[in-house]
Amino acid sequence: MQVDLKIIILSNLMLRNYFFFVTSLVSTWSLKKISKNKTELLINPVIKTMPIIGTLMEPSMRKQFKKIVPQIADDFIIYTETGEISKRKQKETKRRRKK
Repeated sequence: MQVDLKIIILSNLMLRNYFFFVTSLVSTWSLKKISKNKTELLINPVIKTMPIIGTLMEPSMRKQFKKIVPQIADDFIIYTETGEISKRKQKETKRRRKK
């Protein structure tokens, strides 16, 4: 498996823009073969936060992650099946670059 450190650093920087109280995020992704034509994507994030504010903000952060994780999975599926970045991700990237 190859890792692109630029992407990891960018992901961490983007996460810090969302949640200032997050000090570390390590996300382990794995693929589990279910059948010949079906594979399951497993995402296991481990998040470390600032002690007090992290505890207070945890419910809000969980809510946000419930929205984000399906989008990440959809983007991953589209990329692996087509080799192209999803239209949603292209729009999001373009919007973020304007800021």
